Amino acid sequence: MSLDWANSDNLYVGAWASNVDFGEGDDNSAEVDIYAGMVLSVSAQVSVDLGTVYYQYFGDKESDELAFNEIYALTSYESKAGISEVNIWYSWNYSGTDAAHNICLLYTSPSPRDRQKS
Repeated sequence: MSLDWANSDNLYVGAWASNVDFGEGDDNSAEVDIYAGMVLSVSAQVSVDLGTVYYQYFGDKESDELAFNEIYALTSYESKAGISEVNIWYSWNYSGTDAAHNICLLYTSPSPRDRQKS
């Protein structure tokens, strides 16, 4: 479940919630993420989404130890060939482990139907 708000200046905030099951020995039953950011249009083809997320878990006596913040920069380039992305997420204390980062390279090709429209 999510609740989102955005304005005409490309600022946004939201919250996302779901049930979780981390397996035996962990009683966490829910995750709530709160996020905010802004999307910058660099050009007609290039955009950058900068934001932050706070992850919180509920249901276990040690739930607070899993909570963490994350910042991200999501870049996107759109052309007739598709959409290419370079996305970077960073947390200085991922679920109590002291550090984590993630870099993702993505490419999305237009569907055959979309190619026919171009």
